[in-house]
Amino acid sequence: MKFFAKGLLPLLLVGMTSALWADEKKTTIEQTDFFQKKVRPILADNCFDCHSADTKISGGLRLDSHEGLLKGGDTGAAIVAGNPEKSLLIQRLHLADTKRRMPKNSDPLTDDEIATLTTWV
Repeated sequence: MKFFAKGLLPLLLVGMTSALWADEKKTTIEQTDFFQKKVRPILADNCFDCHSADTKISGGLRLDSHEGLLKGGDTGAAIVAGNPEKSLLIQRLHLADTKRRMPKNSDPLTDDEIATLTTWV
């Protein structure tokens, strides 16, 4: 019983606390649905030519995976969850300098597309 109280019980409590914290961080079905239906098509149509596993990845940034979105590229994190103003992905959509504005190889995104990405971040 001493082993359980001194050794195993604290580990169980830590594990349970971690599991509860992880549940709070999970995305909801609505968030996943919003990403799949609204955000991913914008990224696929406008960004994957330069920022996916199927290409020579520009700026070290992959936008075709969850890990890539979180890690960011050579210039830092692409998104700062809950803070679109600090998210490089959103900043690059608004630049006046066409050499640095994204997407580079196509027309600028529409206001609705930018609003969708901003809402998502």
